[in-house]
Amino acid sequence: MARPAYLFCDEPTSGLDASCAVSVINCLKWLVLDQDITVCCSIHQPRKLVFDAFDRVIVLAKGGNTVYEGPARCALQYFEGLGYDLPLGENVADWLVDISTGMVLPKSFFIPNNRTAPESPQSSIQIMIKDKTDVNSYPNNNLSIYLYKEENLWKTQRSLIKDYLCQKWKDCNLKQGLNITTQSSLTDQRSKNLSDSPFFVQLWIQLQRNAIIMWRAKEEKLLDTLLIASGPIILSSLNGIQSLIDRPRYNIPFWYLVNDKTPPLKHVWAFTINPITGDLFEYAVQLSCIVGVLLSLAATKTMSSKRLEFFRESSSGYNVNAYFIAVNILSIFEHGLQSMLAGIVTHILRCPISSLAGHLLNFFLLSWQCAAWGHLFSLIVPEQNLTLACGLFMLIFNLLCCGVMSPVLYRDIYDKNWLAVICGFFSPARWFVETLVVSEARCLPEQYGFTRSIQISQDNPTDYYYSAFNFIHVAQMDIENATKRSCDGWSFGHLSAFLVGAAVRWTSGLLIHVSDRRKQCKKNIREELFKNGKTLFEVTLSIFVLIGLYAACVWSILWR
Repeated sequence: MARPAYLFCDEPTSGLDASCAVSVINCLKWLVLDQDITVCCSIHQPRKLVFDAFDRVIVLAKGGNTVYEGPARCALQYFEGLGYDLPLGENVADWLVDISTGMVLPKSFFIPNNRTAPESPQSSIQIMIKDKTDVNSYPNNNLSIYLYKEENLWKTQRSLIKDYLCQKWKDCNLKQGLNITTQSSLTDQRSKNLSDSPFFVQLWIQLQRNAIIMWRAKEEKLLDTLLIASGPIILSSLNGIQSLIDRPRYNIPFWYLVNDKTPPLKHVWAFTINPITGDLFEYAVQLSCIVGVLLSLAATKTMSSKRLEFFRESSSGYNVNAYFIAVNILSIFEHGLQSMLAGIVTHILRCPISSLAGHLLNFFLLSWQCAAWGHLFSLIVPEQNLTLACGLFMLIFNLLCCGVMSPVLYRDIYDKNWLAVICGFFSPARWFVETLVVSEARCLPEQYGFTRSIQISQDNPTDYYYSAFNFIHVAQMDIENATKRSCDGWSFGHLSAFLVGAAVRWTSGLLIHVSDRRKQCKKNIREELFKNGKTLFEVTLSIFVLIGLYAACVWSILWR
């Protein structure tokens, strides 16, 4: 893997027609010439074009004994020197197979007891078949005994031919002063240099290779993108165009309108804001669940399909961190595009009043968190249970911890620190829903109670405490900024969402070194830590970084 020094192929052309076999061999030849990779193939019955593509050939007799090893173009000359003749029109490769199996004999070959062997084993068989009807022509009228003797003669002939060819090959190497073992052996210098190459070199190679793999699976990726976008399309089409201010359904009691004393605005807002934001809350929760589940499942498929590749990379001595980071970079690119496509679709169908840039950034951070959880589940859950486990996790936390519905509401989240940490860390919908609602509400005019004009802000610096946001219990940690009217979106929750996704991904990066170490052909992590000081330092540093990330998550959720 990762541009190996050697590539072993077990009969790469088996089951292919002649044209496809040539195409496969040409691809392997390109690896040799362009990528400097040594390709070793076991191949049977290659056509002439296939055989001519090989630089060197090894001909093996029964028992794995070498009867020739050298340039492919010299094989014909070598065996002709031993007394073999290539029949007119015969393929050299087929001829070599016949020689190694004893089906073809040299011009002069003798069996002990001064008996000349038949020209070929086929001639013996033909004679026996031709004359077997005349039993009286065989000694003692016993055909089976004759056949048995002839079969033993054939076996003896093939055994002697094998010994003859092996001895000739050894004599040839001794005359040339060569040792076949040392001649055929190659140093693994290139492989050693690649596995010991700098981190960023390996990272670049991994990025290139995974990008090629992604491009080859472009039809599958395109279908996944269309499926992810289909959820928001159906949901947005059923909900229709967003109507925050077009048709307000106020439910103000009559006694509020005929009362001599003007009621405080905060009491009026209690009856007006629910019709405005109720549909928006419901739509945001539904959207976060659909997109979140689909993105997390797509991320699990990305990591689980590459698990075998990871085991190969790790057991070959390559940098696992470079591999994991490369997969994450391309995953961020892939799922980020999918989420932003969903954001564009909802922006077109729903026509929100906030800016498109803030809308798309909110969707990207949703994919950032959901894909991170999908990668983590790919490492800790068996592959056969991965889809159900990840889907159940995303549904439960996106529905129950989003802050919109019981048992966990935004009022509870802002009142209880421990609940705020749990919801902020495990529920991507907690930040997505609040950001979507606040971004839309703070774009409304002042008379709707969510925002305040600049003049009112200067006259009453504490006026934001009476904002309508207090009645729906959102943006409580950033109420002063949220009440400033703007259509650029609300970005207070973006930092928390980013830190949570980073912490989960860093956790996955640590767990990938611990999980399935036997399949990675590595020792127990405890033994490696005590024997290797460099590994101990790297793990300790990674744990401290992880603790720092979790502390930053708690700070951004509670005290920022």
